[in-house]
Amino acid sequence: MITLEYLKGILSTFARLNTPNTELMYQYDIIEFELSTDVIDILRDKCGLHKTSISYINTIDEQGLKRFLDEWLFKRGELINIPLNDRRKNDEVYLFYSTLKAVTQLQSAHFIALNNDYDFIGIMYDFLLIKGSEKNYLLYFLYSD
Repeated sequence: MITLEYLKGILSTFARLNTPNTELMYQYDIIEFELSTDVIDILRDKCGLHKTSISYINTIDEQGLKRFLDEWLFKRGELINIPLNDRRKNDEVYLFYSTLKAVTQLQSAHFIALNNDYDFIGIMYDFLLIKGSEKNYLLYFLYSD
């Protein structure tokens, strides 16, 4: 059985592969939380974004989610420098998406845009709210220098 810990391991591996040999850091993770919990509370409590408010939340379809994953897994870090063919990258994105769907019992995915003051200090991140049938999940990708 594929578990949340397995999914976290995949995310951690991609983050390490994308981190260069410098002070830059990539962190990818997924946080499980109850359906009744407000996502803003998770952003503040678990991600340390205390001054954060949500600007908007957009629903994204399967193809949009796969493009989002491709961007963070292969196009924003050191893996961009490794010549992988598009088919191999697409296969890896599809496998990750399938694992994410199975573990979270994905019903819908939503991109969260934040009002924040963090970009100017060298922190870039993206968050996805994954709504599952029994739990919700916050999937995040963080880059900081």
